[in-house]
Amino acid sequence: GDLEMAEYVKATFEKVGITAVLDPQKVLLTYPVSSALELLDVSGKMVAKASLAEDTLDSDPTTHTWWRNHTFNGYSPSGEVTAPIVYANYGLPEDFAALEEAGVEVKGSIVLMRYGECFRGLKAMNAQKAGALASIIYSDPEEDGYAKGSVYPYGPWRPKSSVQRGSIQFISLCAGDPTRAYNPHGMDVEKLCGFSSKELIPQIPVLPISYGDALIF
Repeated sequence: GDLEMAEYVKATFEKVGITAVLDPQKVLLTYPVSSALELLDVSGKMVAKASLAEDTLDSDPTTHTWWRNHTFNGYSPSGEVTAPIVYANYGLPEDFAALEEAGVEVKGSIVLMRYGECFRGLKAMNAQKAGALASIIYSDPEEDGYAKGSVYPYGPWRPKSSVQRGSIQFISLCAGDPTRAYNPHGMDVEKLCGFSSKELIPQIPVLPISYGDALIF
């Protein structure tokens, strides 16, 4: 992990006579406790459930890890939402504008978007601005899956169960720890960024899924 790498870099510097010090800092970051994604019919009966897990491979021991079943987006808040699904393509402003023009109501829905064309944090921001209650982002094989070539472990492209994780912080507004807990300059996040911590991270739950799980929709 990061600590192991930091210790390696520190030791490497010291071997060549460079003084190095590790400076541990507390920063805001979210990790999941549990997650679920279910498709319900009009009566509320579950008709499909996403696995939210990646396949293990005997040929790759790194797939047999605790992280395999922790598919999440950093800075997503907790929440439980039941609402209609609205597909919003890449989640770009023009995609939401096209939905509005077509008379599709996004407000009060769960927005399904695909990775690509813009940063995942912008997708979350755009969905939130449009009034969505939650959003789901899936990896489209057209972008980085079998449409590009052989998938892992037979090639470099994303396999069916693979999930793209990552931060959904609104870094276009201000990058870095949204709480600025480390502030030797004495300035809080609002003075540095012009935004509060709450304005720099999504206020709706966001969940990444594989294109295998996206098939249930």
